[in-house]
Amino acid sequence: MTHQDASEGKYVYISYSPHELPEVAQRLKEDLEYLGYEVFIGADQITAGGQWDATQNEGLQRLKDGGWFIYLMTPSSVRQGQNFCLNEVTWAVHHFTGALLPLMVKPCKPPLSIYHIHYYSIDDCIPIKDKEECYREHLKEIQAILERRKPIPIPDERFKLERILRPMAFDWKKLTALDCFTGREWALEKAKEWAANPNASRIFRIWGEPGTGRSAIAAWLVREMPEFIQAIHFCDRNDEEKPNINRIICSIACQLAFCLEDYGQILKDKVFKKEKRYSNPMIEPRKLFEELIIDPFTHLKVQRKDLFTQPVTLVIDGPDDDEGLEIKHEMAQLIRDRELQNKTPAWIRWIITSRCELLILLLYKGTPIQVDLYIEENQRADFRAYYEKRLSGLLPEQKRENILETLVNRAGGSFLYCELMCDDIERDPRMLRSPKKFPEGMNGYLNRFFSVRFPQGLDDRTRDVLSLMCAAVEPLEADLIRKITGMKKTEFEKCLRAVDPLVLYEEKTETVCFYHTIVRTWLTWEQGGLQPDIYEIEPEKGHRMLADYGWDYLQKKHDWKEPLDYVIENLGIHLYASSKKPLKYKTIRDRLLELFQKSFSGEEKARLPETVIADLLSYVIAHWSEDYETGFKGIVDRFLKSETQPEAKHALADFLHNRCNYDSKRRDTGWARWMLQRQRSVIEELVEAHPENTEWLWDLGESWSKIGDIEKKWENLDQARDAYEKALAIMLELTAKDPANTDWLHDLGLRWCIVGDIEKGRGNLNLARDACEKFLAIMLELTAKDPDDAVLLENLSVSWNDFGDIEAELLNLDQALKAYEKCLEILLDLTEKDPANTLRQLVLGVVFGKAAGIEAKLGNLTRARENYEKALATTLELIAKDPANTRWQSNLCLDWERMGDLEEQLGNLDRARDAYAKALEIRLDLTAIDPANTDWLQGLYQNWDKIGGIEEARGNLDKALEAFEKSLGITLDLTEKYPTRDVWQLALGASLHRIGGIEEARGNLDQALEAFEKDLAHKLELAKKDPANTDWLRGIDVSWNKIGDIEAKRGNLAQALEAYTKSMETNLVLTKKDSANTLWLHDLSVSWNKIGDIEEKRGSLPQARDAYKKAQTILRKLTKKDSTNTDWLRDLGVTWSKIGDIDAAQGNRAQARNAYGKDLAILFELTEKDPANTDWLLDLSVSWSKIGDIEEARGNLDQALEAFEKALSILLELTEKDPANTDWLLELSASWVKIGDIEKAQGNLPEAQDAYEKDLAIKLELTEKDPENTDWQRSYGISLSRLGIFHQQQGDTIRAKEYLLRALELHRSLVDRAPQEIDYNIGLVYALLGLYSVVENEEEKREYWGEASGITKYLAGKGVEHGQLDALKKIFGIE
Repeated sequence: MTHQDASEGKYVYISYSPHELPEVAQRLKEDLEYLGYEVFIGADQITAGGQWDATQNEGLQRLKDGGWFIYLMTPSSVRQGQNFCLNEVTWAVHHFTGALLPLMVKPCKPPLSIYHIHYYSIDDCIPIKDKEECYREHLKEIQAILERRKPIPIPDERFKLERILRPMAFDWKKLTALDCFTGREWALEKAKEWAANPNASRIFRIWGEPGTGRSAIAAWLVREMPEFIQAIHFCDRNDEEKPNINRIICSIACQLAFCLEDYGQILKDKVFKKEKRYSNPMIEPRKLFEELIIDPFTHLKVQRKDLFTQPVTLVIDGPDDDEGLEIKHEMAQLIRDRELQNKTPAWIRWIITSRCELLILLLYKGTPIQVDLYIEENQRADFRAYYEKRLSGLLPEQKRENILETLVNRAGGSFLYCELMCDDIERDPRMLRSPKKFPEGMNGYLNRFFSVRFPQGLDDRTRDVLSLMCAAVEPLEADLIRKITGMKKTEFEKCLRAVDPLVLYEEKTETVCFYHTIVRTWLTWEQGGLQPDIYEIEPEKGHRMLADYGWDYLQKKHDWKEPLDYVIENLGIHLYASSKKPLKYKTIRDRLLELFQKSFSGEEKARLPETVIADLLSYVIAHWSEDYETGFKGIVDRFLKSETQPEAKHALADFLHNRCNYDSKRRDTGWARWMLQRQRSVIEELVEAHPENTEWLWDLGESWSKIGDIEKKWENLDQARDAYEKALAIMLELTAKDPANTDWLHDLGLRWCIVGDIEKGRGNLNLARDACEKFLAIMLELTAKDPDDAVLLENLSVSWNDFGDIEAELLNLDQALKAYEKCLEILLDLTEKDPANTLRQLVLGVVFGKAAGIEAKLGNLTRARENYEKALATTLELIAKDPANTRWQSNLCLDWERMGDLEEQLGNLDRARDAYAKALEIRLDLTAIDPANTDWLQGLYQNWDKIGGIEEARGNLDKALEAFEKSLGITLDLTEKYPTRDVWQLALGASLHRIGGIEEARGNLDQALEAFEKDLAHKLELAKKDPANTDWLRGIDVSWNKIGDIEAKRGNLAQALEAYTKSMETNLVLTKKDSANTLWLHDLSVSWNKIGDIEEKRGSLPQARDAYKKAQTILRKLTKKDSTNTDWLRDLGVTWSKIGDIDAAQGNRAQARNAYGKDLAILFELTEKDPANTDWLLDLSVSWSKIGDIEEARGNLDQALEAFEKALSILLELTEKDPANTDWLLELSASWVKIGDIEKAQGNLPEAQDAYEKDLAIKLELTEKDPENTDWQRSYGISLSRLGIFHQQQGDTIRAKEYLLRALELHRSLVDRAPQEIDYNIGLVYALLGLYSVVENEEEKREYWGEASGITKYLAGKGVEHGQLDALKKIFGIE
């Protein structure tokens, strides 16, 4: 057969794998040859000694003359790696202008590089020998396709999805370039390790400047790691569509749909239902990303356990390439967005390549897996490996090292330099003779290239071509360049050869583009003028040439069917860019004005498509900030002044409104504001001229609403409120004119909803409530008219929820609960009707939680638990649908935590611990999946903290310490990674504080002090960096307070006083900053109270009284400000009690009685307000007890007994209510002691003994309950000593000695446990003295006296300050 036959389509090249079903290829070859086709199969064409590659290449080259490329798809032929089948397919798609027919012979997953190519499946006729009839039917179809009588059959759903989403094809050049790829093995290995690790970070980033090999690595990953990678996208500045964020998202979604069947079905259902929405190029990228990428994965109904071990990986190459100001790295922002990450299943992962720009580095900050292509050591090795591979047969051995070293040194970090230099050396090996002449970096290379090719500078023809290419927004067709320049084909080809290989001619598309973006950058001086002037290209010239040609073309053409010709679609851009000041030149100005008129004036059908102006605006936004741009805005003004048709003005306003929606959501707020303001002014003018046009009036309301949206987004709440008020006024006017218009009424309700949010943000809760009521009233009216409308019902549930939130903040808890219950009623009905709506189900769980919280605050704890259980059940039901949904898993953690909080409130500590443990288990799994997710880490920290609190309350101090140390570890790690995040610094301080508290409770005072001192040092360092930060100052106050507490316990009263004084001084600084801050004032009162306590212990009673008076002065001011604040009122009573203690100690008994009376009066007031408050009842008993003490000291024993009996009566009532309350039991025992003392003083010895024995019985009961509680043991010892002394005084020395020996034994054990505890040592001294007074044997007396004296001397020698120690020193005559 001749080549002429092949050119008529009778030539067929069959690509197949000889390892799998080769008989199918042979059978197809035979049948096609019978039908008159020349069929090429490589294995049949190779002769003895022939070259496989050469034979294949010859067969493939024949396709350029016409014919068909048939690809037999089997698992073997689509396998990635060194696969000649895929290489053949790659070549065919890249070079072949004919037809490609993939045949699915055996089920397999098509490689991503050809995912968009449609295939015809014949797998149902394999093996052919058993299914001959079926094969014959398929052969007829194949013949019809080859004869072009039928197209390749495409599944309807696939065709429809591609038509709507318009996915972009893979760039085949990326894979053809891999034949020479070498080096960077270290980076590739890191990528493989990351991909194989199921617990690795979600993002793997490869970064380097253009020319460093980023894209080559990405392409290699696509070819070598098919089991991991499910979607790919390579950005390209030569293709204006490739960086388009929406096109990227749609392309990824399409690839995922074709690779993952279950995902694809969900995506198709969504897209087909809203075809118009997803055909809109102006849809907000973030919403598009959520709807097309995240939602389908989130709604997968099958459990895909395989995705945990083999995640879905998406590759995005160069999301920052050529984005300009318009895009602002949107793809990078979406991928790194924390909120979107939380919504995305954990098994969705990304490989990103990008530049080293600061913004990109900030966006990816905190991502643990990054590969830096600039690491010099790796870079040099990579370059060397590349040169050695490419130049292996050319390097002279004697100069090999010198040449390689010179090439590596002069690459300047650019792999592109390496590639181009190797190309040049392969063309002319003589270059290796003079390594010193090798150029320096890409700048040197380009200088050398152009100076050699154009020593006198660029000729006019070449300059014209390069100017057009520098101005073009996408590769230009060669035919267009020839028409604009007037060049003949041969002249043009000669021009291209002169700039080859820096300019490429794409045969398949017949377009021309630069080999790399660096060439354009160098020619246009974008690198700072490093090239000689004779090679400088001014893009403005290219823009003028394209604009002039496009303008002439526009005058002749009147058919505006899309897709538009390049020169028409981009005419606005080229006109605008023809000059740096487009308004200055009349021709440019007039043409731009006419372009606007053609786009917005006249009949809508005859108008130029708005894409022309839209592309122009995108170009303007990409290159100018709104503050400095005048050209586009000036043309808009001129159009509006010259235009007389109101419909044309409205068309422009509508265009600006739609673009505003798009650009405002892409963070271009400056331009969005301008568009809205200009649109609004146009609509206001139209409304004024045509007041009867309600559509335009509604548009004006919408415009004011959008202005409000933007101001709200930027937290300018006052301006947002003003804008919404104007919108509301218009909408109210319209709904008054047409009350039956439910669409208007619905929108009005939604505006009231937003106003409610704004007022809430401004702190105006009552105004927020009014707005919510209006929203609610409208939704009730609408749902009454249409009770089956799910959208209206959902919005009604939202209105009830919002109303509940406001009432909850206003503390109208009953109303809040009723609102939440109304909301729940609607949501339950909706979810029953539509159980597949997971978002609604998620909201249902949240509202159950809110209702539970209100019930808990109202004291309805049983009902609160029921609602929490419903919230849990709802979330668990969601997770059963998608166990991998990390957002729902995170919500489940919160549900378990709230349940734990409630159980803790109910006193069910074991059940609380179980709930917290369940939350912890989930959080540990989540943080293992994404260790960089700070929201999850914060939850984990809080989880450990809650468990620590529960274990502390259960008395499991070791377990509590372990939990708090876990939370500390998390906060230490986070503060190191994010030192500027206040929330983590506060958490770190809280963790140290809690550890100190546990060590204190365990009696480890040294470790407690160490923890509190670390906390203090941390806060002092923070305050040093930020002296104005009051959070740090208050933290310092708290730390000094705790250090004072520990020092006081250790008996170091001077150090305790110093710490409390520091705390007080810190509080003074705070209260000077804000004298009205009641929290800080209260803290100051606490500091003065603690100073008073220490001064009292030191015996400095005047100083103690002075401190208490200062605390009292503050508390009087506070209670005067807010007499309903019972906490402050109680603290005021305590200060009266403490002043009474000082007066009593100073012998001022009348003053003491008066002070105690003031405390008693406050407690009467408090207990009258809340008779069930057991804390206040306990304090009331203590107050009666102190009055009894002072009456006893004044000799009024009857009054003292009466007071003690009142205290006893309260305590008996309390312990009867809660017999397990050990604090109350201790107070009861103390009350019996006081009554015993009075009865003894009055001579009622049996009554006294009875009281003392009741005290002892309580202490014994407590110590038996908890033998490890040293405080109770000490108290028990004191009771034993008391009864011993009582019996001694009655002359019963035997019983006295018995009690005192038991007391001594107990005190010794306490000192053995905690030798540093001062109170235990003093207790031991008194026990020894008690026995000294009882025993009659002189040797025993000396022994007890000597030991007591020795302990006292030891304590005195250490400088311990203690009131009882002073008395002991006097007994033993110690100075």
